[in-house]
Amino acid sequence: MRNPIPSAQTTFHLIENSHLDPVWLWNAHEGLNEAISTVRTVLTLMAECPELTYIRGESLIYEEIQRHDPAAFRAIQGHVKSGRWDVVGGMFLQPDMNLPATATLHKHFEVGQAFFKKHFGRKSWVGWSADCFGHTAECQPSRGRPEPSRAREWR
Repeated sequence: MRNPIPSAQTTFHLIENSHLDPVWLWNAHEGLNEAISTVRTVLTLMAECPELTYIRGESLIYEEIQRHDPAAFRAIQGHVKSGRWDVVGGMFLQPDMNLPATATLHKHFEVGQAFFKKHFGRKSWVGWSADCFGHTAECQPSRGRPEPSRAREWR
């Protein structure tokens, strides 16, 4: 049987990320602590493995890192500038995608994108919905907005 994907001509890119719901099975304080701990682990791994790249969304998480671990936040800024870390999603916090009104989704993007532009010099260009149980019909008009220009979601 012929191999449909010749390995000599195929490149796979594995892009590390860590999705965390800061208020799912724990209180907000503990969830945000877990997010900061996860980012610190990623930064340690990035120091050990120069080829490692990473993506992370949700400006709320970045705000907490900036507030509670400024050194980690500066390290993230450096990795974003060098291209090893990408801010994705463009949202303040990944919202429930089944029930919100279009205005709610737009507000998540407005707040998130403003933070990314201010602190990383650019907006996120990839929509990211890593833990979604479906999408409301209102998502299509939201995605028609200029940013982000691409979207990735799954469940």
